[in-house]
Amino acid sequence: MLSLFRVKGESMEPWAREGDFVLAERMSYLFSRPRIGHLVVVRHPQKHDMLLLKRIVQEYEGMYWIEGDNTPKSIDSRRFGLLKRGLVLGKVIHKTGPCGRSIMS
Repeated sequence: MLSLFRVKGESMEPWAREGDFVLAERMSYLFSRPRIGHLVVVRHPQKHDMLLLKRIVQEYEGMYWIEGDNTPKSIDSRRFGLLKRGLVLGKVIHKTGPCGRSIMS
């Protein structure tokens, strides 16, 4: 299953900017586990209605340390600690900009 998300905020700059769109797929993590370096969409562990776009930095026995690329602007594991695997919703497989803006890859 594929899901499209609009980026809000600055936590993943320069890789993704506010207004960009990312496509995440949910199936691969049914058969394999998230890996260090993967860009993922996760559910905030304390605010379950909030979704976050982050990078997996470390793995500890099925739990993950996630951070934004722009750490001063990121709500991530430095604030809420390790993230349980069940909160990792999908792996980002594509990024595109808003209409009228091209994206360099």
